[in-house]
Order: sequence, then C-alpha cells, then structure tokens
Amino acid sequence: MSVLNGEITKLTIAPYRGSTTLEADVKMLVEGQEVRRRWKSPHTSRTPTERWAREKAKSYLTVRATKESVTETDDGATRTAQYGAQRSRSL
Repeated sequence: MSVLNGEITKLTIAPYRGSTTLEADVKMLVEGQEVRRRWKSPHTSRTPTERWAREKAKSYLTVRATKESVTETDDGATRTAQYGAQRSRSL
C-alpha cells in the first residue's frame, strides 16, 4: 500500500459488544493524521477476521484516495482541500 493513500498502523480483533461475534478496530495513518475505523466482522474466528479487516481497510483507503483526487471546481480551488478540511473537523 502506498503511503500517499495511507497505511494501516494497528489492527485489533476483539469481541463485539456483548455478543459472540468479532469486531476489527483498525487505525490508519492518512496524510499525517490517524484515522480509526471499527467494523463488525462477518467471520467467527480471528484469522479470517484479520484478513477481512485488512482487505476492508485497503478498500477504504483506496476509496478515500479516489474521493480526494476529484477534479477542480470552477473557481480553481480543488475539492481535495475542501474535503480534507471537512473530514478533519468531523473527526
């Protein structure tokens, strides 16, 4: 994975709140900021959950990089800067 798109810094597999299923807690470094995502796993064991979470995180980073590389607006400012500012405020 290219560092420009982001990279996975930590992946933790733990039981999902009060149930027998698992969740993946993934921390990623994107443009110098740490991004955290948690997903409920469709798998019941740790190894398949880890593989699934890595693929899901890679997909998330790819989609995020695609959204940030949109075309320029009419006034010449890129949407990338606007999108990044919105994301940092909401996190």
